[in-house]
Amino acid sequence: MLNLSAKASKHFKISHQGLPSRDGDFWRIDIFYYDRLKYLICVHEKTLWSTIVRATEFKTPETLYHLINEKCGWYDQPPSIGKSSNRSVTGSILDMRNLIKYSAPETIAEMEHIIIDCPFSYIGYKTPQSALSEYTSA
Repeated sequence: MLNLSAKASKHFKISHQGLPSRDGDFWRIDIFYYDRLKYLICVHEKTLWSTIVRATEFKTPETLYHLINEKCGWYDQPPSIGKSSNRSVTGSILDMRNLIKYSAPETIAEMEHIIIDCPFSYIGYKTPQSALSEYTSA
């Protein structure tokens, strides 16, 4: 259910090379820094729905399983770890990090709100909120 970036693999002390490569209905986990603090950004690869947490609060991928299950009751996949090579999702995450950087939010909730309301080309210029609505109704 989790596809780790190379930076996220390093954070969790997992060999990125040893992870199976896969694409599909998973969550991409990446690292970014904002205001000198380290964050994990968890992005659903189909809808770009995102949740952001302080990296220091999560030392194992299992803790992220529980967070995603708690915050995103609509997602129901068994726990697993891999890596993804979908460059379009990677580009969208880069766009998200830039949106956060240049919008100067003060809280994690503001960071998530900025992302959820922004259209992305990867999902057909829809917002993650509307993509999630279509995903859950299908």
